[in-house]
Amino acid sequence: MSKIAASQNLKEVEAALAKARSAVLQTDARRRDVNERLIQLEKSASPRNPTPSDLTDHLDQILEGSAAVVPPQRPDAITTLRAEKELLMAAIARGNRRCDELALQRATLIYAHHMPEIKALEKQRVLLATELQAVNRMREALRDRLTAIGCGGQFFPTDFADLLGIGDKYDEVREAQARVIEDGILTKGEIDRVAIAS
Repeated sequence: MSKIAASQNLKEVEAALAKARSAVLQTDARRRDVNERLIQLEKSASPRNPTPSDLTDHLDQILEGSAAVVPPQRPDAITTLRAEKELLMAAIARGNRRCDELALQRATLIYAHHMPEIKALEKQRVLLATELQAVNRMREALRDRLTAIGCGGQFFPTDFADLLGIGDKYDEVREAQARVIEDGILTKGEIDRVAIAS
């Protein structure tokens, strides 16, 4: 994908993400409004079931010949608002999932756009680490030569820091080298040239 196409695609994803986030916020405002109306209706509505004493009185009245009256159910408005609230909550959950998908798509596009720069820096980083290990090996060879001519036990100015060692065992530099070879950023030959040239 060309840079222009990637840039246009990123703009489309960002616009879709902004629209999806706005829709979630607007829907949540509607849900809060419905919830507030529902609370007010439930406070003002008569109880769904009569209390035991009311029921007992009513049963006695029926036995005395009064008509059997079914206790009133919750008003339809409450049932409707509850259903609307459930739908709004489901829409918000779906909208949030869509926002997550778009945010991931956006991050993927941004990462892909920066991949050439990432690869260049990773290449430079691994080559410099490889070169530093080669210098460290030369440094240790010099130390061995000095010891062989009777000047052993002397400290070099940077002995206090390991600085990536000499690459004589499995270490993080070798792991990084393997990774950039696997990712096609460097070849083993390029790494070997730096390791030997120093």
